[in-house]
Amino acid sequence: MTDAARRETLFRELRQALMLELEEQGEQTDEEVQARIDALIQERSGRESLSLRLRENLYTDLFNSVRKLDILQELVDDTEVTEIMINGWKNVFYEKQGRILRWDKSFASPERLEDVIQVLFIYRLLLFILTIIMPKTPCFIWLHNDKYLSKPLQNSHKTQFPIIIS
Repeated sequence: MTDAARRETLFRELRQALMLELEEQGEQTDEEVQARIDALIQERSGRESLSLRLRENLYTDLFNSVRKLDILQELVDDTEVTEIMINGWKNVFYEKQGRILRWDKSFASPERLEDVIQVLFIYRLLLFILTIIMPKTPCFIWLHNDKYLSKPLQNSHKTQFPIIIS
């Protein structure tokens, strides 16, 4: 098995275990989710050798898949990325420094892409509403435990790049 295939298998198995636990335990804080991810990775490390880099990548990817925008989070956090384009669950492109590049990651399934689309739609809808209601106060909106929260932004341009889904 290649390293990439092994990593993908580990991610899927750990994510499935994490999702089962989260469903059973109900609402949890980010810190509780992070602690559970850490425990799952430690358990797995006890059964098989996992490099530090692999453990760190699994940790980040697992957290992003359940609390953020999954594989898109890394692109969203990159201040040089000006556009993200999604053409199906396996095809993600982004613009960086004027060049269109293909992202080497893809969503785990079409359903996972649909979950991210729902979050993005709600985010953009709420941003639009708040922009009309409070046009002089740029806001950033995020979902936390199914509650919509907002806060004023000091550098609102960082969240205003387009996200295109086709």
